[in-house]
Amino acid sequence: MTTYKQPEKDKSRVLLWNHAVESLTSLRDSNRILNTTYMEHLWLYCQQQLNEKLDIEAFIQWKQYADICYQTKKPEELKIAFFCGNEPENDVKHLLGLGVRIENIYAFECDSNLFNLAVKSLHNTYPLLKIYKGKIEVFAELQNTKFDIVYLDFTGSLFKEYKVVLKMLDLNALNDMSILAINTTYLDKTEENIEILTNFFYNDTFFESSVLTSNDTEEENSKVQRAEGCDALGIDIENLRSIIDMNFENAYSAFQTALIIDYANRHKPAYEVFKQDMLSKRLINSKVIAKKEDFFRNFHDVLIQESFMDGQRLPSNQYLEDEFIEKLSNGTKRSRLECIKIAEVFLQSPYSHSLPVWNKIEEHIKHGASSDNDIDDEYIDVDFKQVVTPEVNQVISEINNWFYGQCRFCDVPMAHLWLELLLFHYGHPYHTNIGNHKRYSYTAKKRKMCLDIFTLDKCRTLYDWIPMLEYFIYDMQDNNRQMITRMCIDAIGKQLLHIVDEIFEGSALVGINEFEWSINKELPNREEISVKKNQENIFLRMIKTLRDKFRKIRIF
Repeated sequence: MTTYKQPEKDKSRVLLWNHAVESLTSLRDSNRILNTTYMEHLWLYCQQQLNEKLDIEAFIQWKQYADICYQTKKPEELKIAFFCGNEPENDVKHLLGLGVRIENIYAFECDSNLFNLAVKSLHNTYPLLKIYKGKIEVFAELQNTKFDIVYLDFTGSLFKEYKVVLKMLDLNALNDMSILAINTTYLDKTEENIEILTNFFYNDTFFESSVLTSNDTEEENSKVQRAEGCDALGIDIENLRSIIDMNFENAYSAFQTALIIDYANRHKPAYEVFKQDMLSKRLINSKVIAKKEDFFRNFHDVLIQESFMDGQRLPSNQYLEDEFIEKLSNGTKRSRLECIKIAEVFLQSPYSHSLPVWNKIEEHIKHGASSDNDIDDEYIDVDFKQVVTPEVNQVISEINNWFYGQCRFCDVPMAHLWLELLLFHYGHPYHTNIGNHKRYSYTAKKRKMCLDIFTLDKCRTLYDWIPMLEYFIYDMQDNNRQMITRMCIDAIGKQLLHIVDEIFEGSALVGINEFEWSINKELPNREEISVKKNQENIFLRMIKTLRDKFRKIRIF
């Protein structure tokens, strides 16, 4: 019988469950992305910058609505799901010690033999625990269950298991404020895996600098340093492949964190909106998108060429064909990757675009064109506004007129920010609280494990608060509501800047690090968990002390 009772695994379990339960209960208010303290600072700042008095009653009303959305929770109210293996009591015992009710714990096991062993092991200890034989994502879809904490403790790498994670996010199986913990094995270093990681980071605008170096010169528990993309650093794809070959473990560590954050924040809402016509037609002209091949050739290919000429990369370029998130799910009209590309076109619809006529440019160069000015006329303007609905075009027009020449804050709110608002209003992203993120690694028997603990926040106190599309422009003419909306965007943007490419870019009301309260959030370095033999007894006593402490709290 396989056993998972080992010090490093036990320590990871304590760190995970303690952090998860505490984050959603006693520290719930401070772990809101739209937390009260930051929003109050911003409100006062906006009043000062506008040099006029905003209506405090409007802000009070919004804060009351925020409290309703976020709620408060006690440990016994949390609903938790995890993979149990053959020894579910390892996790159950600790969760009960933290005050979680056994009725709210859902355990899952796919393997028939392990399921039978798990059921047998609980006969005399926790017979009230619900163990489900099968896939957690199937259960979530059939039962429409919402969990506060989901711990996916895989026995393989994220390359193998990513579909489960993405499906749980697609199903909105986690509550509006929740914890998603992902534990995977580090990848085997193969040419194919090196190729996938190379493509992923080569097409990333910002990524962890640890991908480029195997020498960890940063202090323990310090924040992650980020590199500004391969083009900016002058690294071609072959050089990057060699670097990742040398720093393969660091690259996988960065990949695991980045893939899930990118999908939860950016790709998941795009897929939710554009996979079917019901929501898609609210934002996108159905006739223009009817023929997918024509749509991508006429519009998305323009973005690809523009990005290439600017030395930039589109997020959709990070995924190789036939890899990761491209395949159609049952019942959908468009794949995940297609939806990402549609979203990229949608968010660029307010701006001017042109397509170079390469044969004419080459002809000019051949006959002695001496400067860019000589070939400026060899571009065809492409009207992206035909892609979106008349209602969205009206929003673009009014927003551009409304904010033209207004420079009272750090960033001028350009039109794409309001399109992102609309996309996220319908698409329900899981924004990531970077400031509360935890990353660990440890060795379980012979395999090294990679653990990420994501704090997710749907920020529905913003997205459900804004009006429907038809009333959107009128709402923005109310100074109080406009400023509260922009405050929320600022707060989300400061969590994700340089971590998720092109999400609420240029959304700052107050400059990053301009004040102590306006700092930009940064990911922590991955912390190695190790328990020396002479520390094992101390560690076990620590676990017992923690459980006793929580029992006393529950009594009183």
